[in-house]
Amino acid sequence: MFGLWIPRMLQMMLLPGDGGASRVLFLHHMTFCLLLLQPHTGQPHAFGPSQPVVALLGDNVTLPCRLTPSVNASDMTVEWTRPDLSPGDVHVWENHQEHVDNKYPSYEGRTSLFVDRLERGDVSLQISRVQLLDEGTYRCFVPAQGQSATGHTCCWCRLVSCDPYD
Repeated sequence: MFGLWIPRMLQMMLLPGDGGASRVLFLHHMTFCLLLLQPHTGQPHAFGPSQPVVALLGDNVTLPCRLTPSVNASDMTVEWTRPDLSPGDVHVWENHQEHVDNKYPSYEGRTSLFVDRLERGDVSLQISRVQLLDEGTYRCFVPAQGQSATGHTCCWCRLVSCDPYD
């Protein structure tokens, strides 16, 4: 659909002698089309950090993840996982409690959500007593309520640990 349209818009942008009017028109059309392509599901989106989170070994660290627009997440399922581990569950919150059935053993007793912040859409994970094995990529997954697996939101965090004595 856009195969012929985009080259034509680029050609319009390069028209000489119009005082920049074609560039303004191009930007207007591109903005409009991008807005049309945005999903309008009404579902919140998860946002995490753009840079790796750095933690000292032995310290506590928070992996930030926030739902936007801010929604009450206390009734939602929140799954923090590591794709490189098996089982990959780091922390699963469902039905107002943590589920530990498939939790990776080294995280037992060391992870938590800020339960008092869930109603503001803060689904950040706290890891206590950071270990070298905690270093890796984390995924926060919040399935959409009452929808298929495609209706979900997630964010990714990278944790880098360092030894304070190095």
